[in-house]
Amino acid sequence: MSGLEELVIHNAQPSSLGAKVFQALVVQPAHARDLGKWGAPLCPLLQRFGLRYDRWLRPSEQIDLIPVFKSIIQSREHSNCALESFALWIRSDQTDPLELIEESQMSKEGFRRLADESGTEPYLFHPTRMKWTRKVRN
Repeated sequence: MSGLEELVIHNAQPSSLGAKVFQALVVQPAHARDLGKWGAPLCPLLQRFGLRYDRWLRPSEQIDLIPVFKSIIQSREHSNCALESFALWIRSDQTDPLELIEESQMSKEGFRRLADESGTEPYLFHPTRMKWTRKVRN
C-alpha cells in the first residue's frame, strides 16, 4: 500500500470503521524530540482519499469522526504527504461528494456542512483550530 495514490472506501455506515483505522493515515512526528522529521503514515503517497457511506450517523450514534478527518488533513498538509482531495459521500443517493479539501487546504465550508449533517455545531471556527460540540436535536 505504500505506492497507493488514490483510495475510496465504500462502507455501509460510519461505525463499520472506527477512528483508530483512520488514525493510521495521520502523519506523526518520527521522534517526540525532533518535530522537524515526520514518520510515514499508512499510504504515504496517497493524494486522493474518499469515503462513500450508504448512510451517515444516526442521532443515537456517538462516533465523532470530524476531529479525525481534520487531523488527517492537517498532519499531511504540514508534511510531504499532503492530500489533494478528501471526498465524502454521506448518503447512497449522493452524486457529488462533500469535499473536505479546497485549494490544498482544509475546506471550512465542507466541514461546516459535515458538522450540520452530523448534528454537531462549530462554536469556534479558525483555520488551524476547530472545536465541535454536539447539538441537541428535538
